[in-house]
Amino acid sequence: MKNLLYIIISFLICFVAIYLDSPSYTSSNNSNDFSIENTMAHIDVMAQENHFMGTEENRKVRDYILSEFQKLNIQAEIFDGYTSSNWRNRFLKMAKTENIIATIKGNGNGKAVLIAGHYDSVLSAPGAADDVHAVACILESARLLKNMQHKNDIIFLITDGEEMGLLGAKAFTEMEDLSNIGLVLNYEARGNSGSSISFEWSEGNAWLVQQVKKAGINPIANSMSYEIYNRLPNDTDFTYFKKAGLSGINHAFIDGFSYYHNPVDNPETINKKSVKHTGENMYHLVKHFANIDITNTVSHNASFFNFLTGIISYPSSMDIFFLIFTLLLVVVCVVFAMRAETSIKSISIAFSYIILLLVLCIGSMIFLSSVLPKLYPQYNVFYSGQFYNHKWYLLTSVSTAIIFTWFITNYFNFKNKANAFKSAAIFVLSIFAIAMYMFLPTATYFMSFPIMALAFIYILNGSAFIKNKNILDGITFLLLIVPLIIWTPIIQNIFLAFSIKMLANPAVLTSFTCLATFIAFESIWTKNKSMLYIGLFGFFFSLIVAHLTSKPTEEKPLPSSVFYHYNLNDQTAHWATNQNDINIGNRDLLKGAKIKTLKLPRTESIIAVENKLSPSVSCKYIISDSTQNSVLSVQYDQEAYLTNVYFENTQNLKWAKINGKTAFENRTDDIGFYITLFGMTQDSLNLEISKIDSTQSQTVTINNEFMVLPQKDIIPKTARRVDGYTSLVKEVRM
Repeated sequence: MKNLLYIIISFLICFVAIYLDSPSYTSSNNSNDFSIENTMAHIDVMAQENHFMGTEENRKVRDYILSEFQKLNIQAEIFDGYTSSNWRNRFLKMAKTENIIATIKGNGNGKAVLIAGHYDSVLSAPGAADDVHAVACILESARLLKNMQHKNDIIFLITDGEEMGLLGAKAFTEMEDLSNIGLVLNYEARGNSGSSISFEWSEGNAWLVQQVKKAGINPIANSMSYEIYNRLPNDTDFTYFKKAGLSGINHAFIDGFSYYHNPVDNPETINKKSVKHTGENMYHLVKHFANIDITNTVSHNASFFNFLTGIISYPSSMDIFFLIFTLLLVVVCVVFAMRAETSIKSISIAFSYIILLLVLCIGSMIFLSSVLPKLYPQYNVFYSGQFYNHKWYLLTSVSTAIIFTWFITNYFNFKNKANAFKSAAIFVLSIFAIAMYMFLPTATYFMSFPIMALAFIYILNGSAFIKNKNILDGITFLLLIVPLIIWTPIIQNIFLAFSIKMLANPAVLTSFTCLATFIAFESIWTKNKSMLYIGLFGFFFSLIVAHLTSKPTEEKPLPSSVFYHYNLNDQTAHWATNQNDINIGNRDLLKGAKIKTLKLPRTESIIAVENKLSPSVSCKYIISDSTQNSVLSVQYDQEAYLTNVYFENTQNLKWAKINGKTAFENRTDDIGFYITLFGMTQDSLNLEISKIDSTQSQTVTINNEFMVLPQKDIIPKTARRVDGYTSLVKEVRM
């Protein structure tokens, strides 16, 4: 009976840890409080349609934002900006962005706090979460802040073109004077639910961490996510703010990754708790930073993490001392084990068993991660295989670790060997602590503090210092809170970040948690089969439910790619998709499709099937030859949301310009050169080239894309269209 109580309390601590890491939801009728109703009303309007950069739908969202600022009597303006980026001197992006900047003036002369989010969506989604929710929270925060007195200016920056390569943020940092900005708060989403996590910080963040603790908010923040994110090839608008030397914090929620860039990222599916958590934290952070001196925001780096309802932080330079103290405690544990007549040989054998446990967890989950996409091909359509049912596989991973821990502890734990296993477990965990310090230094806390607690548990239980068993159990549970509270939320967040592609991560972390409970109360593992039954039930139940929920529905559709390609030169038309993108959504339309190389600069080879439909859009091209300076040009009215220009080679070209802006010059390569133009929908475009040898012709392929199709409802409702556009291609000889 006592073992059952230990199990229940251990699981309760884990559930409390997850609960404290989750957003809450309360509605308020007080006009001075952050209103989720107002925020959702904004989302309902702005996320009705997909609003890709340069489209009419995006301009409607832009105009709505401007009108809402006008209603609040806050001056807001559109700042047109041109920017470009060249990748490997072969792929050039040129863009006209329309950033929105609004300002609430402060009554002091200090630096301003900048709040940023982007209003454009991807082509395939309305973007309720990514990133309309941030814009809506900005509008609601502006309503609350406009009548308050502030020392510092508050600047609201709502960028354009984030989805096409952070183009709005790039233009802003290139064109604007940033010397008056003291701090940036950027808001993003990589899903549609979960807590708003402060996942990225500027360097020298200790001062920022302290101010966040003082702001009266409920942040989810730890330096482990900061360390991991800095090592991943991910970018947001915050990337350019950091490159410009600005201090700040980047926030996002990451649960519901299945909905990321998905046609059902709409107002009906976004989690209100997540929106409210984002909005309330935004409002209180802005209010706090708008009333303090933010001239000097850079200090040393901090190590920090959530614990219960607050944040624990300290200078990261202290990590080495915590690690040394942890290792000293590990040595003490080994000494205690040997004093209890435990031999080095027994500890070594136990060490090998624990390594076996980790190998089993990693190996089994790598196997499962490789098998699932083969059993369920629809998972491959989603980022990292995160189909809507992906959380059941988290339960599978956790249950697998529980099962293996039970077998390892029971197979090894014959008479008088528990001390060896416990000391070996602490020793193995200390190896991970050293690795953490070497590779993720400010995340050392993740191992050092739990190991300290477990070492004290081991020492207290191995000594006669506390003779009363009930008091000893109580102290043991208090110490056990440390590893369970620190590790449990990370198990979930690591899974949300990497999903079924890396199921081994939560399995290994769960095995750490299981070892912690073994060190505290070995009897829940060795004297009954409750944990085995819990693990087996979770394993089979999760796989069964995951299988039963593995098919797409109208509410949870399968993203399906299809576009219409029309060649204006030979007047041939095709339905097409990218290679490997045929699924239940488009396979009927693309029945009999073959791999073709079409005049489509963005994709060399696609899967296409011919059709007889005529395009519902058109382009007018005017080709002119100016004998003066050997300059040739092609002009056309730009109605497309995106244009690709492709040169098969550039050896005979001195330069190329688009609307007077140099695209390239003095290239000698014989490989192709791609130019992609964004946000120039309402402009008349003029492509000019200057040839070295005027007698040689130059082939240029122009590809215009429109957010329309010549036929509607071509994809079943269980597979919403992702890439739904018309591509008109014109080959021009100049």
